[in-house]
Amino acid sequence: MVRSLCRGDRATSWRGARLVAHTLALWLCQAAALAAPAMADLSAAQRAWVARQAPVRYAPERDYGPFVYLDGDNVVRGLSVDVLALIGEKTGLRFVAAEALPLEVNLDKAKRGAVDMLTSLRPTPERAAFLGFTSAYVAIPAALIRRGDQPAGLALRDMQGRRVALGKGYAVEHFVRARYPQVQWLALASDDAALAALVAGQVDGVVADVASLQFLAQRRGWSQLVVAGHVGFDYPLSFAYRKDLPMLGEVLQQGLRSISAAERRHLLARWLAPALRGTWQNRPTWPMWAVAALLLVGAGLALWRARRGGAGAHGAAN
Repeated sequence: MVRSLCRGDRATSWRGARLVAHTLALWLCQAAALAAPAMADLSAAQRAWVARQAPVRYAPERDYGPFVYLDGDNVVRGLSVDVLALIGEKTGLRFVAAEALPLEVNLDKAKRGAVDMLTSLRPTPERAAFLGFTSAYVAIPAALIRRGDQPAGLALRDMQGRRVALGKGYAVEHFVRARYPQVQWLALASDDAALAALVAGQVDGVVADVASLQFLAQRRGWSQLVVAGHVGFDYPLSFAYRKDLPMLGEVLQQGLRSISAAERRHLLARWLAPALRGTWQNRPTWPMWAVAALLLVGAGLALWRARRGGAGAHGAAN
C-alpha cells in the first residue's frame, strides 16, 4: 500500500515509508487518551487567584495560521485562540488579546512585561530565560517546501549553495542553520513571506511547518507547492507566560489537562482538516493523505501529553 501511494525514486519512497511509520506510532499514542472532566481541577489557592485576577493579556501573532492570525475582519482567530477560550471556560480565567504583531515584537513585549502571555510558541532555552511554558497542545513537523516544477528528490543536505527561506526568529531557524550551514539561509518576516518568495522564484525552497503550508497554500491558491521532506524538527507549540506569573502557568496547565478527547477532536477537525481540502494540481513528493495524518495525529498526541504533563519549560516556535 505504501509503495503504491509513494511511487517515485527510492529515496522518496523511503521518506514516505518513514512518514507512515511515524504517523502510525502517533495514532497509537493518541488512542490511549482518556476522557477528562468537564472543568479544570483547580486547588483552593488557584481558584482564589483566578477570582481576583484581571483579564490576562495575551499577544497574538498576525499571520501564523491556522494557529493564530488576523482574519479579513481583523479578528484574531485560530486553533490556539480556541484552545485558550476553552481553558477560560474550564478555569474561569478571562483573556484579552493585545494588538496582533510579528513574533519578534511579541517576545520583546513579554520580556518588558507589556503582556502576560503568548500563544503558539515552541520553548527554547533563550525564551526560557524570561518565559515559562505549559505542555505542548499541538505538535506539527517542519518540512522542506519546494515548487512542483523544480527537480524532485532534493533534501536539505542536497541544497548546498541554494537559497532557502524561513521565518525570522522561529525556533527552527537556529536548528537548520547549525545542521545545514552549506545552505544560503534567508530569514523573512513570516512563513507567508517565505512561501511567497518561493512562488515568485526568489528562493529555491522554504522550511516551514506543514500546517502553515496547507493553510497559506489554500488561502492564496498556491497549488504548485510540494512537501519535499521532513527536516528533523517538530513544532510542539505551547502557551508561554511571564516567569513572574507562575500561578498563571499552573492554571493554564490545569486547563489543558481538562480538555477531553471529544473536545480535542473537535478542535483539530475544525482547524487542521479544512486546510487539507484544497485542490493541488501537482502531486506532492509526500502524498497529501500522509501530510493530513501527520497534522491530525501529531496535534492529537500533543494535547494528550498536555493532559499528562506538568508546567514548565520543555527542552529547546514558532
